[in-house]
Amino acid sequence: MTAPHRDLTRLLDACVHCGLCLPACPTYDATGNELDAPRGRIDLVRGLAEGRLEDPSVASRHLDLCLGCRACETACPSGVRYGAILEEGRARLGTPPRGVVRLLLRAFESPGATVTAMRTLALARRTGLLALGRMLPGRLGAAARVAPDARWTPWSRTVPRVLAATAPRRGSVALLPGCVMDQAFSGVHAAAARVLVREGFDVHVPRGPLCCGALHAHSGDAGAARRLVSAIDAAIPGEVDAVLVDAAGCGSHLKESDGPRAARTFDVLEWLDRHGPRSPPPPAAPRFGKPSGARLRVAFQDPCHLRHGQRVVDAPRRLLRAVPDVDLVPLAEPDRCCGGAGTYNLSEPGMAGIQLERKVEAVRQAAPDVLATANPGCALQVAAGLRAAGLRVPVVHVVELLVGDPRHAAGGEVSSEFENRTT
Repeated sequence: MTAPHRDLTRLLDACVHCGLCLPACPTYDATGNELDAPRGRIDLVRGLAEGRLEDPSVASRHLDLCLGCRACETACPSGVRYGAILEEGRARLGTPPRGVVRLLLRAFESPGATVTAMRTLALARRTGLLALGRMLPGRLGAAARVAPDARWTPWSRTVPRVLAATAPRRGSVALLPGCVMDQAFSGVHAAAARVLVREGFDVHVPRGPLCCGALHAHSGDAGAARRLVSAIDAAIPGEVDAVLVDAAGCGSHLKESDGPRAARTFDVLEWLDRHGPRSPPPPAAPRFGKPSGARLRVAFQDPCHLRHGQRVVDAPRRLLRAVPDVDLVPLAEPDRCCGGAGTYNLSEPGMAGIQLERKVEAVRQAAPDVLATANPGCALQVAAGLRAAGLRVPVVHVVELLVGDPRHAAGGEVSSEFENRTT
C-alpha cells in the first residue's frame, strides 16, 4: 500500500461523509448507487491513491459516469474541492478518452488542427452530412446532434488586435477566443466585444484558436492542460486590466489554474455586472421577431461551472433584468446540469440524455421566448434537446441579449448563429 500525495490527502480528508451532497448529485439521483455519488467516488479515489483497489476498472466506470458539474461543492458545508479530486482520480487511472472525444482533445491541442476540425465540421453541415449523421445511433449520432455551426475562419482572425472603446475609456481587457468558441460561437464573441467597447473598455483580441485545456484537465490529462494554459498566458497582453471569458467552463478552469493570470480572470458577465452598465441596454425583442414595445420572456439556465465552479449566480440575472423589454421568468432547477458537461454528452450519451430530458421539460413548463445561458456546451446540448422535442426556443448567450441591434457588431452579425442552434 502506498500513501497518496499529501496534497491529495488534504483534499480527500476534507470530506466528512455527511451525505449532504447526495441530493445535489444528478448521477446518484439517476442510479441510486452510492458509488455514483460524490462521497462514494471520493472513497474510490482514495483507494486508487493508496493502491487498495484490486480492480481499478470499477473506479474507472464510476468516475467516468460523473458529470463533473460540481453541484456537490455548492452543497458541501466542509468546502470539499470535489472537482480537483475527480481530476486527480482520472489522472491516476491514466485511461485516455476514446473515439471522437480523443480526436477532439488532440485537435484542440493545436491551433492549426482546431481550425481544420472546425472547417471539416462546417463542410459536413453545408453538404448535408451532418444532418444524416444525426440519424445514426450511438456516440456518432450523439456527436452530430450537438455539433455547432462552425464558420470557416476563427473570429479572432477577422477583427483588429485591439477594438477601441466607443465611450469614455474605463480600462482595457483581453477577450479570450478559446477553441470551439472562436469558430462556432463567433456571434457570442462579437456581442461581448460590442457591449464591452460600448461600456468604455478597449478589447484586446489574442489570435486564436487558443484552447484553455479545461477539457483535458477534466479527462485527467494534466500535462496537456498545463501546456495549453501556458500558451494562453503567453498570448495575453501584459497591460490589460482583466482577462475576460465568455465560456463558463473555460473561465472556471483558468481561475483555478496556477499563475498570476488567475486573479485577473473574470467571466464577461461577472465583469459587466461588477462595473455596472452606464446606461440600460437596448431593447432585445425586435431581434427575435417581436414588434418594438413587445415583452420578451427570457429564462436563464445556469452553466454548472459558472454557478458551482465560479460561484457567479446573481450577475447574469441582474444584467438580464436591466434589459428594458425583458421579463425574466423562473426555470425549474436552473442550477441542475443539462448533461452537456464538456464532452460528457459524447462519451456518456445515455446518462446525458437522462439529464437533458429533465432540462427540456423544465423549459417546456417555463414557456420562455428565449433561453439564455453562458456556456457553449450548455447551449448546444439544450438546443439539441429542444429541437428533438419540437420546441422552437432559441438558446443564446446572455451577452447576445445585451447587445441590441447587431448589425454593426465587431466581427459581423451577432445574430448569425442562434437560429442554427434550434433548427
